[in-house]
Amino acid sequence: MGGEGFEDSKKFVGVMMGGQKFRERLRFLAKSFKTEIAAYRLVIKDPRTPRAARWLLAAALGYFLSPIDAIVDSIPGLGFVDDIIVVGLLTWLALRLIPKEVIEDCRKKASPKNSVAPKLSS
Repeated sequence: MGGEGFEDSKKFVGVMMGGQKFRERLRFLAKSFKTEIAAYRLVIKDPRTPRAARWLLAAALGYFLSPIDAIVDSIPGLGFVDDIIVVGLLTWLALRLIPKEVIEDCRKKASPKNSVAPKLSS
């Protein structure tokens, strides 16, 4: 991963701890979120990714985008808890099964700094 991941982590912590406007924080989070989703889509398509990890990541993305929830989102405070727990757990499990080289390669391809943008449509 080199120093890029560490520098991104430092930037993330710096943004969240203050010193910048709230709108800039949200922009950074949205950009990071988009990059991670694009990287996960590339990971799913990568032939080096184990089948179990593909299924777990696909399930996490599907659950996140699905209108069906274990706890209804309209319940204040509890509605998004199931999303956080289920999606977080599935993603964590999947990333533990995937070789680090695959994740790094896909994050580099999905990075906005990359001159060749990742193809997101199937």
